[in-house]
Amino acid sequence: MGKIRNFTPDTVSVYLPNGEVKTFPSEGQIRVSQEIRPLPSLCLDFNVDDTAIPVVECDYGPAEGIPDDLAEDDFLLVSTICVESLLHYDNLRGKILVPDTGLNSVVRDAEGKILGVRRFIRY
Repeated sequence: MGKIRNFTPDTVSVYLPNGEVKTFPSEGQIRVSQEIRPLPSLCLDFNVDDTAIPVVECDYGPAEGIPDDLAEDDFLLVSTICVESLLHYDNLRGKILVPDTGLNSVVRDAEGKILGVRRFIRY
């Protein structure tokens, strides 16, 4: 079986059903460029101009930082923002993993800080 290779900026911890915690240290980062288009701002107070919240539309460009030494059976662990761009690479379909930070998977400490997840989402 191949390796799970982490290309998020942080170590990712997975809390397994048996109580064990597996960690995946970052090997680097896969990044995507952004094309931003401004939209009308959202006004919180119509009497004060400086309370408007900027809003944009965003398209993501090609992924950068994909490792050249990815084995046939390796998986790429990436941030959610990278998925859309990585799905354009046919050889990566089914090999893309994202930490599942949904309510039923995320593990938090008493202050609400994310410690890890219970599972990955596969694309």
